[in-house]
Amino acid sequence: MAACKKFLAAAKPSREGDGDGDRERRTYDATMTYVRELAEEYALPVHRVIWAPAFWAVVARERWSAEEVAAATEELKGSGAPYLIEKYALMRDIEACERVYDACIKGGWYGTDEMRALNMSMAKAYDGNRGGASRADAMWDDILHNAILSAKARCEAYCELFEGRCLQPMRFESFVRAYGAFRKEFREPATGEWRHGVSKLHVQRVYTAACRMINNTHNSKFAKIIMRDVLYDHTKYHRDENFVLATDFIVCALLGSSSEGVVVARELFEVALESGVKLGGQTWAYVVIMYAREGMLDDAMKLLERLEGLPFMQSGSLGALAFAAAFSVDGSSKNPAAAAKMQKRAKELQIVEANNAKQRQKIERAYADVMSGLNKNGQPQLALRAFTRMQSAGVRPTSAHTYRHLYNALKLSDDGHSAPRQLLYRTMQTVKTHLKGVDAIMVALDVAAHDGIADVAEDIYDRLRWHGYMRDVAIKSRVYDCLMITNYHTRDQGGAMELYQRVQRDTDVVVSDDFWFHLIKTHCDEPANVELAMALLEDAIRENASRRRKALPITAFNVVLYACVRSKTPTMAMKVLTVARNAGARLTRASYLSAIRACANAALMQRDVSHERDSVIGDERDDPVVMARRLLDDMRKDDIAPTPKIWSAVLLACASARDVDAARDVFQDMRSSGCEPDVYSCTAIMQAYAAVHDVRGAVAMYWTMREEFKCAPNAGTLHAILDVVRGATSMKKTHSGDIIDDDVMNLASEVYLDMRRLKVKPNNKIFELLTESWVEDAFAPDAGGKKNFARFALNDFSTLSSTTQSFDAATTRWEDFAKLDVHEYSVAEARVVVLGLLQHLRECRARGGDVEGDVVVVCGVGKIREQIFKLASDVRLVLTETENAGRVVFTRDALEVWLDKASSASNARAT
Repeated sequence: MAACKKFLAAAKPSREGDGDGDRERRTYDATMTYVRELAEEYALPVHRVIWAPAFWAVVARERWSAEEVAAATEELKGSGAPYLIEKYALMRDIEACERVYDACIKGGWYGTDEMRALNMSMAKAYDGNRGGASRADAMWDDILHNAILSAKARCEAYCELFEGRCLQPMRFESFVRAYGAFRKEFREPATGEWRHGVSKLHVQRVYTAACRMINNTHNSKFAKIIMRDVLYDHTKYHRDENFVLATDFIVCALLGSSSEGVVVARELFEVALESGVKLGGQTWAYVVIMYAREGMLDDAMKLLERLEGLPFMQSGSLGALAFAAAFSVDGSSKNPAAAAKMQKRAKELQIVEANNAKQRQKIERAYADVMSGLNKNGQPQLALRAFTRMQSAGVRPTSAHTYRHLYNALKLSDDGHSAPRQLLYRTMQTVKTHLKGVDAIMVALDVAAHDGIADVAEDIYDRLRWHGYMRDVAIKSRVYDCLMITNYHTRDQGGAMELYQRVQRDTDVVVSDDFWFHLIKTHCDEPANVELAMALLEDAIRENASRRRKALPITAFNVVLYACVRSKTPTMAMKVLTVARNAGARLTRASYLSAIRACANAALMQRDVSHERDSVIGDERDDPVVMARRLLDDMRKDDIAPTPKIWSAVLLACASARDVDAARDVFQDMRSSGCEPDVYSCTAIMQAYAAVHDVRGAVAMYWTMREEFKCAPNAGTLHAILDVVRGATSMKKTHSGDIIDDDVMNLASEVYLDMRRLKVKPNNKIFELLTESWVEDAFAPDAGGKKNFARFALNDFSTLSSTTQSFDAATTRWEDFAKLDVHEYSVAEARVVVLGLLQHLRECRARGGDVEGDVVVVCGVGKIREQIFKLASDVRLVLTETENAGRVVFTRDALEVWLDKASSASNARAT
């Protein structure tokens, strides 16, 4: 033991400028000579006088040659060689690791346990080396197989595997598979208890490694799994053995990465507190943020109250004690020991106060998110109080994120009475009390950029350039980020491209993800240029890979995918997904959902172009339905379970393409996968039947939804039924060959009446469909004498709202409808009222009545006015504008001419 202590003292790292001879460079000759002298002095073997971690740390730090390392390994008989492998692995020198490993294998100095430790060190080195995944997996398989007879040894091997792999985010999938194998092998599936051989320390090591992997990958799904396991095991161990499993690190990592399972996260947090775990400021901040982002603002405010009572939030008290202790006894005191003791106590208090200040600073983000939630909830005054409360609690606001929410609160509470420059000035008065110099200027630039105040952002940029701050690369990069955000909020695509070209010329600048995201989104918003956005996305991937050595966030890919949805380009969406996979981005459900919706929109567009899909689609690979179903398979390969929303999107793609057989197959696949059908998926199937005018199929699906799946219909379901009726009445036969007769129409009427009993209210799309059908049936000479289902539904819907004006046979006075005021109605309600008026005039003419004067419609100057003009054009009725832009007039002459035409059309039908 004494020899090892002496060796440790000599092995300490040397300091620059130290003239002591003992601090010279530790070469092979000098170090080994010293070790031999120690062995001779204490009469011990050479490998017994060294402390292996310190010795091999010297070897790695001094970069001994391969021959010197081999000689030292031979002389020490491989003692502690796994430590050297770990050191070389940290230095990314995999060849050196292999040389040491091969030398130890060839020497044959190790027993079973030492050999297992050596193999685990080498496997961890392969795990951390790019391209060494296959070798690492093979070595771990051999290690676990060789320990098949010892549960403790296998458990220890799993712990080493997790601890080595948790630092490699690219090995996430293999980490999750290994964790699943570990749980399956050592956990009872029925009771959830760990089997014999797994100690609580092993479990804590596994969970700690899992949380490190979660910190690196931020995978919310895996975090939710670990959270449930930790909650169960912590409760059991604390109850039975008083062992704290949920440490602050574990709780903080799980709360920070879990966007799902708020109830489980809250329970884990409360259980950890009850167990006496001292949670830090970061953990408390994550809990408050979780509640604020879920809209649970009352719970977030209550947590802030609890947080403000914690010891580390009591700012200033320890600092005052430290100050008093430092000056209560001066240096000339007659009792030097007491003075030294007080000085020591003062220093300890100062360190504690500094640590408390660091913990308080981590809470700033929690207050900022609560302010954001209050602003979104329309409570800016409470947001301002939260900001004041944050300062009173000793939290110093330094983040631009906080001041953005302060500016928004001032803007919302001002009700537009002050200009943006004035609000920014008021915000800056607060900033200057906490920040000085360039930090305050950068906060002002950030706030101005996110509100789109372009002139202020340009002024700040000119000031920074004038004072020479733009020579600092970090400041320049942040300024470019803010200027790009300004271009996005002002929709300045030209300015965004100019700034992008400037950044390309400036080779020293490394812009952040915000720059690329807002640059790409600027060209994805209307007017969208998907091809240019795709080119910018590929450029961003190259820049991030070459300069920042990290992958582009998935949000940038999702923005382009959403643009593909609007532009109806599924082929481009598939290309974006391929590029994202190659770039190392982890695709999400939102990514796949956008791509599937692009397929649905493309199928609808192709259906509008031609009734025959084969005439539009040349290659089966370009078929939107085929692409949508292929995306489902890709999701499963990526271990992402399709949600009901995604299944509905695929079904909608089939419906848009009029592919009923594909829709049935997808629906059956959904049920086979364990996903229960909901109203949206059933409605999508009904839309597929509506696309081919199959009334019986749509009605059968409706009753299956109601009786078997117990789903209540919604406005979309009502639209699907009305759509299939409209399509079927325009044909002599349905797609399935059913003859359109009163029996088929009665089936649809039963479905309609069932939905009316359930109080399903129509939306604007339903009103538009019915009014178009009503116009076609009432005014088209070739409409025939079929039952007017649309007119019946329109008249029925007019009774849903007590605010809309209706017309019936009792309305006989011209004054009752000579002036219509519809400017306070919705667009759909206004269309119903005007159509009701026109139908009432037709019925009056049929009874021998006359038009006694003009009809004035008060509609305002907006969408209602546009829709009334469109409706008049559909029914071939002339509208007259007036000097008052908010009114239109149906003149008496125009109504007479229109009614004469309508009567002629009715006579033509009768004959």
